[in-house]
Amino acid sequence: MKQYIVYAAWGAIGGAARVVVGLLKAIRAGERVNVGRAVATLILSAAVGAFAGVLVDRSPEMASLAGYVGPDVIEGLVKASGLVKQSQSREEI
Repeated sequence: MKQYIVYAAWGAIGGAARVVVGLLKAIRAGERVNVGRAVATLILSAAVGAFAGVLVDRSPEMASLAGYVGPDVIEGLVKASGLVKQSQSREEI
């Protein structure tokens, strides 16, 4: 069980890097910061990181990478499934 927590933490670290980049982009563009989306990204990144860390060679590095890119993959799958309209902006999702 301890390993799952470690991988989840590494996934959250990867997600935190993603959130920081997103926040900087939003601030520079003068856009409204969506705090709920940032929190959801961190939680999702932790879950994806824990899963990837256990599944793929039990690696903290892989968990961190999965935490960084995982939310984008999931968002792409949701959009491709037709559950969300392609024309919606990121704030509306």
